[in-house]
Amino acid sequence: MASTIIIKNGAGGSTPSSLKQGELAINVDSGSLYYGTSGSSNAVSSSFHFGSVTASNLEITSTSGNGLILGSNMLVGSTKAIGYGGTSTKISGDDTNLNIEGTTLHLTGSVKALNNIMTDGAVSASGRLTGTELKIEGNGSTFATITTAGATTVRSLTTSGTGTTINNGDTTASLGYITASQLHVQGTDEGGGIHLFDNDGNNIAAFARAGSGVNAHRGRMVLRDNADIKAEITSTGTSYIMGDFSSSANIEANTFTSKTNGTTFFNVDLRGNITGSEISASGNLYAETLVGNGTTTELAVNGDISSSGELHGNSIAISHNGSSVFAVSNGGAVTVTDDITLPNAKDLRMTDTGGTARDMVKISTNNIGTFGNTVTPNSFRGVHTSISGSTGIDFMHPVTMSGVGGDSTAITAFGSISSSAQLAGTNLDIRSAGVAKASINAEGGVTASAYQGTKHIIRAMSFYVNSNPLPQNGVFFGGTLQHQPSNWNDFQDAGGAIASTNSFTINEDDMNWGHILPFDISKIEVQCSFRPALGSGDAYTLAIYTGVRQNNGDLNMTLTKIANQDANFSAAQYVSNDLDYTGNLDKGTMIFVGLGTSDSTDAKNGRGIMNITITQR
Repeated sequence: MASTIIIKNGAGGSTPSSLKQGELAINVDSGSLYYGTSGSSNAVSSSFHFGSVTASNLEITSTSGNGLILGSNMLVGSTKAIGYGGTSTKISGDDTNLNIEGTTLHLTGSVKALNNIMTDGAVSASGRLTGTELKIEGNGSTFATITTAGATTVRSLTTSGTGTTINNGDTTASLGYITASQLHVQGTDEGGGIHLFDNDGNNIAAFARAGSGVNAHRGRMVLRDNADIKAEITSTGTSYIMGDFSSSANIEANTFTSKTNGTTFFNVDLRGNITGSEISASGNLYAETLVGNGTTTELAVNGDISSSGELHGNSIAISHNGSSVFAVSNGGAVTVTDDITLPNAKDLRMTDTGGTARDMVKISTNNIGTFGNTVTPNSFRGVHTSISGSTGIDFMHPVTMSGVGGDSTAITAFGSISSSAQLAGTNLDIRSAGVAKASINAEGGVTASAYQGTKHIIRAMSFYVNSNPLPQNGVFFGGTLQHQPSNWNDFQDAGGAIASTNSFTINEDDMNWGHILPFDISKIEVQCSFRPALGSGDAYTLAIYTGVRQNNGDLNMTLTKIANQDANFSAAQYVSNDLDYTGNLDKGTMIFVGLGTSDSTDAKNGRGIMNITITQR
C-alpha cells in the first residue's frame, strides 16, 4: 500500500478519464468516487468493495447495472428471507421473475408494474386496482377478462345473497335482479338469446334468433300463452299477432290482409286497392274506383251521391219515376230525353279520352251550331249545316265538313285547312303569336318573312381546264391570280384518290374558288358536262366540299368532302356528270365544287359547263 493517497475532486458531470494507480477522485456534486487501477494505463474504476455497510437509507440509482442489489443472501437471518435464486428463501427471483412465498403479502403503498402481476393466491385491496387490462387464468384456461375497451367476459359468475349463478357451460342459469344501462347477449350462432320462463318452465317471452348455425343473423320476438305462440315479430318471413291489435297512432304497411281460417275477407294492396266480401262504414266512404265481384254490381244509397273526382262505370242509366232520362252506353253513346242546358255560359265539348284528354269539338254558348243529320267526333255532315257565332267555333281535333256536291273542307288539329274545292277570300293573313308571317292581299301581292323550299342558282358558267395532261389526284376549282375566272389552271393535290380522300387543305388566298351559303339549305344540285382532248375511258370525279370562311387570318383552309360521283372521259365529246347532295348545311358555310381524275391519264385541256343550285331549308 502506498504511504501517500492523492485525492482529486471535480464538480458537475465531470468524470476523470485517467488516474494513476492508487489515486482517488471525488465528484463533489454527485458524491461519485473513482480510483486508478494501473500505473501503466491510468485506467479508472468506480467499483468499490466494502464489508458491512450501515446506512439510514440505501438508494440504488445506477442504470448501467440495472439498479440491482446482488448477493447470494441479500438479507441474512435464520429464515433466509431474501435470496437470489434457489427455492429455500421466502423472496427469490431471477432475471425475469420475482417470487414471493408466504401466506399474505401486505403493502401499505402503491404497487406499480411495467408488465404483468401474477399470483397463485387471492388478491385483495382496500383501495383501487388500476391497470389497462385484467385477465384471470388457471391451468392454461381463461376464466375472466376485462379489456382496455371495458368489455367484460366471465366464464362463471356467482352472486351472494340471491343465489345467482351464470355459467356458459350450463343449459340453464338462474338470476336474481339485474340492473344495467345496457344488456348485450352475444353468440346468436351458438343459440344466445333472452328468455322469460314461468314457474312451469314455459318460455313465455323470448328475444331470440331466426335461423340456425352460421345463418343466425336475424332477430325475432316471440310471445306465448303457456306453450302456445300468440305473437311473433320476426325480421324474416311473416310476423303475426293472434289477439286483437290496437294503436292510437297510424298503422303503416305496404299491404294489409284480413283472414279467417285461411280465407281472405279483406285486403288492401300496395297501390291502395281495397278488396273485400263486404265493406260497410258508419261514416263517409271515399274511393277513387269501386269494383264489384260479379257480373252485376249495384250501389244502392238512400241519399245523394257526390264526388269531387270522377265516377267510372261501363254504363250509366238515370231514371225518374221509372222512365229513363239520361243514359250512357258502354260504347259511349249518350241518350238524353230532354234539352241539354248550358248554364252560366259553359261550353259543350266532345273530348278524346284516349291518351291525353283533348277537345275534338268545342261549342261555346256564344256560338250557335246547327247540325242537320249526323255529328261524329271528327266531322260535321248534313244537308243543312250552318256554323255561326261572334267568336267562331274551336276545332281541337281534325274536322271534315262535306257539302251537297261532294266537295269537302278539312281542318286539322293543328289549324291547317285543306279543301277539294276552291278557297275563296279577299285576302289571306297568316300570323303566329300575333306576328304576321305571310299574307296575300286583294291585288295578289305576296309578303312573307321567309321562303322555304325555294331553289337558287349560285353558279351558271362555262369553264376551261388548262392543263396538259390532267394531273393524277388533282382537283380543279379555279385559276391563279390575274387569270380569267373561267380559266381553271391551278389544281390542288387531294393526297390520294379523290373519291376516297375525305379532306385536304388549300391556301387562304384561294378562298374565292368557293361560295358562301346565304341561308340554311337542305340540298345541293350540280349539273356538269366536261369535254377533254384525249383520255377516253379514264374516270373523272365531280366532288362537293365544305369549308369554314376565314376572317383576318392567313391560314390554310381545310376542305371536307361531302359528296362525289364518277364518270368516264370521252375524247372530244361532252360527258355529263350530275351530282345531288341532300343534307342540312347552315348559313355562312362555304361550299367548293371541283373536278379531277384519279387515273394516270393523257386527258388534257378540257372544256366544261356547270350549274350549282341550292334549296332553302
